[in-house]
Amino acid sequence: MSSLRLPRLSRPGVLESIAPHRLMSLLNPFEGLFASRSVAINPIDSIDCQAIIRAIMQADRDTPAELLDAICIIDELANAASVDQLLDRVSGEDLSLESGGKHTEADILTAAWLHQREHLLQIQARTRFKRARSFDYFQSIQNKPPKFVMPSASALRQLEQDVDSWYVERYRGQGAKVEVFDNGS
Repeated sequence: MSSLRLPRLSRPGVLESIAPHRLMSLLNPFEGLFASRSVAINPIDSIDCQAIIRAIMQADRDTPAELLDAICIIDELANAASVDQLLDRVSGEDLSLESGGKHTEADILTAAWLHQREHLLQIQARTRFKRARSFDYFQSIQNKPPKFVMPSASALRQLEQDVDSWYVERYRGQGAKVEVFDNGS
């Protein structure tokens, strides 16, 4: 039997800091899952964040990866630096944030998950890349490296399928995602 290790969800207060209507929008697509675990997410004013966290910590094969991704990414990035990076790319208006409102970091990230997910995923990928603990470098035999050519969508999907196959063969699950960032150089 495989086990699930959540990489994040280290701060339960993060969920509690999300505006109730936004938290409801995040959780509502998974209402059936929470109901099956005896966790009510309705009405909006009485969402029990501790019960939600307990239900998520008991994740199994029936727990949607999208829910786990959302909760873990929001928890991981709920800091000022990540929010600044996000707001440098996307306006508060595009995130449907109320003008002049008090928004926590988790609230802003939840809005990004709901309205501009791709930007949030890019920030998360860049954050992980910056935390790399080792780096291997190989000198090119050319004086000037060739111009970077963005791989096609089909090539990226094929790579994801190949990586998934490798992981499945080793009983590690599936769900690989390949992200390519062109830094303009």
